[in-house]
Amino acid sequence: MKKINKGAKAAILNNNGLQQNLNDIIQNRITGTQPKLEHSKHYYRGDKHNHNHVIYKLLELYNKKCAFCEKEYNNLDVDHYRPKDAVFEDNRHSGYFWIGYEWSNLLPVCKSCNQDYKKTQFPLKKTGKRLKFSTSWSQNDFKKVEFTNLDNINKLEKPLLLNPEEKDFNPKKHIKFNRDGIPTGLSVRGSETIRICGLDNSTLNKHRKEKFDEILVTSLLIFYRNHDLYNDERLKDELLILFQKIKSNFNEEYSLFWKTSVSDLQHFIFDNPLFNLKSDHRLTKLIKEVCLELKL
Repeated sequence: MKKINKGAKAAILNNNGLQQNLNDIIQNRITGTQPKLEHSKHYYRGDKHNHNHVIYKLLELYNKKCAFCEKEYNNLDVDHYRPKDAVFEDNRHSGYFWIGYEWSNLLPVCKSCNQDYKKTQFPLKKTGKRLKFSTSWSQNDFKKVEFTNLDNINKLEKPLLLNPEEKDFNPKKHIKFNRDGIPTGLSVRGSETIRICGLDNSTLNKHRKEKFDEILVTSLLIFYRNHDLYNDERLKDELLILFQKIKSNFNEEYSLFWKTSVSDLQHFIFDNPLFNLKSDHRLTKLIKEVCLELKL
């Protein structure tokens, strides 16, 4: 996961038809006199090639990556951070339907995270107070910032599921990975996000490890086995290129995994039995120099 600054919402969310659809849904819930109306998927799904549509904007903002697992996909669901129709933890909750079209509540999420794991889960801290629809609300209540703004609702509810768009979001405080790509929660929110979205599953872990091995381990093994063929200057240059390539992966798949790897890169390397690098090995010295130079 990485911090996302969302900016202006997709133009289609300003559509008059959408607002009317939402007003009808709200009025229906207040009066309860008509069959339940549904949100129109057209407004938040739309065309991934149309820059006015939600999915296009989300794919662009998130670099075609799932907001939770960060695997890259050409097709992602537009998911509701707060579920719009039901809440798993409270079977009397009618869902956060009034923010079904709210820009801050829409995330690009892969089918695995969304449909296999998260579904309608949205647990809160014990000290949080869940915001619930009341028939005493008026149409104007649904537009109040305390009912629609992500940060305002978070202060009230204290959700356990992490959101990349939160103010002051720092994923490294919540989740870390080992060199096999397996995540560990560093906080209750981190652990719950791993559980809710199924981030610790064999397929994802294997793919993270393969990406790591492909770039770092394979290259370092070549250097380790052939270091006598390079003088110090050449070997250091090659290490610089390699580690800079790793840093560039911050915007690619699994950016949090790469950030964890880089922030603890020396541990990843020196504790790896594949290398068995001693403290007096010339490669050890050069790796430490490069890490210091690149502030890793």
